[in-house]
Amino acid sequence: MKKLMLLAVVLVAAVLFAGCGKDEGSAPIVKLPGVSKNVATVDGLNITSKEYQTYLHDNFGEQALSSLISDKILEKWAIDLDAAPTKEDIEKFTAQFKDSPNYKFQSMQVNPAVLDKQIAKLAKQQAVLANIAKKLAPAKDSEIEKMYKENKEQYQKPARTEYTIVMLGSDKKKAEDAAKELSAFSPDDTAFREKLFELRKEDSNISALPNMTEDILETDKAVKDEAVKLKDGEWSKVVKMTPTNPETKEESYCIVCGIKRDKEEKTLDDVRDEISAMVSITNLSKNDKFRDDLEKRRTEAEITINIPEYSDLADQFKSPNPSAGGM
Repeated sequence: MKKLMLLAVVLVAAVLFAGCGKDEGSAPIVKLPGVSKNVATVDGLNITSKEYQTYLHDNFGEQALSSLISDKILEKWAIDLDAAPTKEDIEKFTAQFKDSPNYKFQSMQVNPAVLDKQIAKLAKQQAVLANIAKKLAPAKDSEIEKMYKENKEQYQKPARTEYTIVMLGSDKKKAEDAAKELSAFSPDDTAFREKLFELRKEDSNISALPNMTEDILETDKAVKDEAVKLKDGEWSKVVKMTPTNPETKEESYCIVCGIKRDKEEKTLDDVRDEISAMVSITNLSKNDKFRDDLEKRRTEAEITINIPEYSDLADQFKSPNPSAGGM
């Protein structure tokens, strides 16, 4: 378990349907934020909000609803244990996820607004599970200390320079234009990521790789030579990269920015609550009684489905689940 922040984490997008009226034979239609009527136009043909939501409902609605029901079963369990997560609990997990290297990487691959919504949902799920785990399978001090020692490199890091490399494609003029717009921001800024996605809509060749070390830069001498000359937070000029295949004639361009990071020394006391939650979740996943109790709650839950075509979902939860309890 090398990265505690990533324990049991899978970023998933779920479609939430709210019943604001439903025509017979159609999906419930809700107002989408920022969308008036049409979600897209293709060669003059509109894709309406109703058409879009009906497609999602018909193809992914049952899976989404099943996932939401499972979430509510766990939430009710937390409430019964007097362990419902507070706003502060959820904010702690949100901060932990956003502090992880994986988040920094994903934030430059996935639209920031979409990713933050996914993180918010995930943080709540993790807070619910952690609070249940702390009640039913609390971590021992010896387990917390052991996990801290095994993952000490995550909490104690030397002073270093982290580089962000932005790949700009093979057109030098376009690369220079994009570099001019991107280099107005620090790669740590939300504005940088927003600009990155704005430019990517026009040129899919543009991409960014954060948290790169000087060792990784060794793979391209031209990039490294430019990077090591940079001041803290400074962007390089557009660099012509060394071809990975000497026989190719296609050129590739990039820019790089280096940011100095201070030495990090988080003590066990600094991260005790964080590690305690993770150890408790691990303990819970190995607990046979928890799996049996979860299955019992699934089969005994009072579930009412108000979408006729998914009404059999309630019966599916009443049936024994061979994989119940698997986390």
